[in-house]
Parts: sequence; structure tokens; C-alpha cells
Amino acid sequence: MIIREAKPAEIRQLLVEGHKCWHKGRSLEKYSADNRKEEEYGTRYVAEVDGQVVSSLILLRFGEIITCPAYGIGSVLTMPGFKKKGYASELIKAVLQQLDSKKALVFLYSEINPLFYDRLGFHKLPDRLQRNTACSCMVLCQEEAGEFLIKAELKDIPDYF
Repeated sequence: MIIREAKPAEIRQLLVEGHKCWHKGRSLEKYSADNRKEEEYGTRYVAEVDGQVVSSLILLRFGEIITCPAYGIGSVLTMPGFKKKGYASELIKAVLQQLDSKKALVFLYSEINPLFYDRLGFHKLPDRLQRNTACSCMVLCQEEAGEFLIKAELKDIPDYF
């Protein structure tokens, strides 16, 4: 499996697949426009097997939150026919390895069973730090960054992305 940045020619198909999951009543054009805004502060990655994209995600850079470098992982998807083979998990692990800071906070909003992300080290934030009842805001951080997060307020947590 190869983990790499998505090529510009692949972005359209990734958005088409993402729209199937997260359209929220938007047309494909509106969904695509909204998601392309994230590319200003994020990078799309894919997992490729035998020349075919099997999974993708976007890594967002939020700057600092409560003195810690903060990131978001969004739009995690696996292409039809490739689900339940571990590709999304491997892609997430590979992208996380790039973040070499013990103080980093990595957020994601889970619309699936949070146990999937628990296995990767993410933990659901306490209720006082949840912004959205339709999904769970989760975070991955080392103990040092977790000490900062304990002091966080809801305004410090990135909104759904």
C-alpha cells in the first residue's frame, strides 16, 4: 500500500464519493465548493493499492489551540469494494506519524461508532466540550497535551469540519 498526497485529477472522484456520505442536502457542486475551501489549510491524502485509490482523508492545520499545535482529520472514506480491509486505519496511522510533536492535538468528528477511532488512540471529548449532538468530537494527544486540553473551553474546540 502506498500513502501519498492526492493528485489534483483524483480530487473530483474523492468529492463525489464524499458527497454520497456527507451531502447534508447540498448539491454536489455546493458540497465540492465547501470542501475545496479546506484545501487552503489542509492536505488530502490517499491510500493506493495496485494503482487504485482505496481510501482518503484530509489533514487540516488549525494552528495552535491552548498553546498546542492542532490538527483535524476529516472526510475519512474508503471506496466501495474496499471497506473493512483496514485501509482507512492504515492511512490514518501513516498521516499521524507525520505529526512529530508530543504536544499536538488531533481532532476528528466521528459520525460512525467511536470505537473505530478508539482503536487508533482517539478519545471522545467530555460532554462539556461537545459542539454537535449528531457526531462525537474526538481527540488524539499525548499526556502533556491532554493536560492543556483539560483546561479547554468549548470555544477552544474546532467546530465541525
